[in-house]
Amino acid sequence: MKKAIIVTMIGFATLWTGCSVTTDYLFDELSTHRITQYIEDCDKVLKEWPDGWKMVYYPDTSQYGAYTFLLDFNEEGRVKMAWDGDKDTTESAYAFNTSQGPVLAFTTYSLLHKLSDPDPSVFGGAAGVGFEGEYEFIIREVTDERIELVTRQRKRPVTLVRATRAEWDQLDENREIVSRFAVDRELPFYQYIEVGGQKACFLYSQKLRMAYLAYPEGDRTVTYRLPWESTPTSIRFVRPVTLGGVTFSEVTMNASKQLRIADVPGTTGRFYRTANSGARCELRFPGAVRASQKNDAYNLVERGVALDFLVPPNHGIEYFRFYWNLVGYAAGELYIRNTQGIALMAGLYVSDIVADGIGDQVTFVRHPSTQLSGAIDQELNLWFGVTYAFRTLTGYMTDASGFTIIPFGDQFYMIRNVDNRQWALYSRKNMVE
Repeated sequence: MKKAIIVTMIGFATLWTGCSVTTDYLFDELSTHRITQYIEDCDKVLKEWPDGWKMVYYPDTSQYGAYTFLLDFNEEGRVKMAWDGDKDTTESAYAFNTSQGPVLAFTTYSLLHKLSDPDPSVFGGAAGVGFEGEYEFIIREVTDERIELVTRQRKRPVTLVRATRAEWDQLDENREIVSRFAVDRELPFYQYIEVGGQKACFLYSQKLRMAYLAYPEGDRTVTYRLPWESTPTSIRFVRPVTLGGVTFSEVTMNASKQLRIADVPGTTGRFYRTANSGARCELRFPGAVRASQKNDAYNLVERGVALDFLVPPNHGIEYFRFYWNLVGYAAGELYIRNTQGIALMAGLYVSDIVADGIGDQVTFVRHPSTQLSGAIDQELNLWFGVTYAFRTLTGYMTDASGFTIIPFGDQFYMIRNVDNRQWALYSRKNMVE
């Protein structure tokens, strides 16, 4: 069986009439019958394949990589689900509806719902939106081997393909690969990769399932933001990257945190961390500070060691905000959200940008003022009071070693040079307003 399902108005009009039709006609008895038939065919295909289906789901490749799901649909309208996010499994209900053409919906809480859970404590997503995941999908095309879907709200493509028994058996290996790309809090944050004599900074986020690669080239910085998915042996980028004349799309990491290029026979990258935890970045990134000054509002989306000084863990990372002040001087301002808005907590002047004309390392040495602008509730006031603002915060932000800034388009990393283990990732996406 092979059926193409077209669910846009233009598609329906062309299929049935060859000319424009009214909205009412699209949902009359004939169109409803067609949609119902597509749904029945989809349900039949989902249930018939004994080894279930595989979904590699990218919620939004501009921010996140992919999560791999395995789904087993049964005759009772239930679906068993496992994934590479953790060892949790669910059995939930699924159903079809005709709200926007033929729609497949997972109607009770499942692993898919974790990607949209607004509570950061569930799976670490952003407060209010999670990882922008969805659990309702418009059916676009059905064959015996694959089902093409698009998410109902954001219209992002998703594909179900026939799973194999081996993929179920190897799911623990996928999870192990994902776990190896967690940041080691006891080691320097970034690594270098060298291929064909060219060196680049290589960073990765297990939480966001995103890899970052940057290297200087003349007076510019070449950067890659690489959403990735897991395999039993590697992480695979959504698009390939080229370094030192070598193009590759997979890297792998062994249990000792040693990395190598996975899909270029006979070629391995020379991956290594900083020589010691106090060594500053060996690569200089032209215009990194200027890049972060193009817009003055950046929200903290992920943080590493010691950033708990700035953001209480039980309030979620989205409560913190970082600004470059562009009014006459380079400066930073720290904000935290309360129930009545965003309160200014501290102002920090940038006193030193490395004087070699490149400007990727910044030092804050003055902490001129701290104020609470607007009302702030007692809980946050107790947490982020004068002691934090003047002592802990000052000592943290004004260390003479400064910070290294590595830009990636609308995101940048800020890494504390004192040990290269304390870091934060800032983004113009998902800002708290």
